[in-house]
Amino acid sequence: IEGDWLGRLRTGAASGVATKYMARLDSKTLGLFGTGGQAQTQLLAVCAVRPIERVNVYSRNAENRATFVTEMQSQAQAQIVAVDSPEAALESADVIATMTTSKEPVFRGGLLPPGAHINAAGSNHARRREIDGETVRRCARVAVDSIEQAKMECGDLIAAVDEKIIHWDDVIEFSDIVSGKAPGRQSADERTLFESQGISVWDVATAARVYELAVERGVGQKLRMFE
Repeated sequence: IEGDWLGRLRTGAASGVATKYMARLDSKTLGLFGTGGQAQTQLLAVCAVRPIERVNVYSRNAENRATFVTEMQSQAQAQIVAVDSPEAALESADVIATMTTSKEPVFRGGLLPPGAHINAAGSNHARRREIDGETVRRCARVAVDSIEQAKMECGDLIAAVDEKIIHWDDVIEFSDIVSGKAPGRQSADERTLFESQGISVWDVATAARVYELAVERGVGQKLRMFE
């Protein structure tokens, strides 16, 4: 069980589940920031849980954008379009996914469309920041996979807390939304945010499923670990 591709799957899947519980049911447009391997599974996961018809893809490198569209179009029913500005990526976006290594916000919060849901999955370091304080301010609901971990790694929220835009007490753990303890959204116009750092149980769950499928399909090789 190899970690790189599974890591992409579990990170994308987390955003897919967050989209399922927090995005509007009629979401049709995805604004995607980033064109690396992790961005691929962000796209696939969001398209799996919402009737996405168009994906606006932006990254700083035009060649990378074009390559991403070519590679991913055959894997999605939605029309994937390379755009040349953050503003174009956000146009009519119902769901926004950020999967970059940026240390600076990739778009201005003042441009955030009403009712949008954001999966911020790239800012997994205290010194990275994909979204600005205005974006956090505009989101009625902010969820994380682990508050304890977010306090150490989530550059987006660490900066917003330092700027007194939000308090950690305002942040909820995503498990509370899935379990029904807290709502994912309460109106069509609400903006919602899921900050994804990644937790080890996701890797365990993904690996366990791979193992189950391997046994079921009779593939792989049995190894004697102990004699």
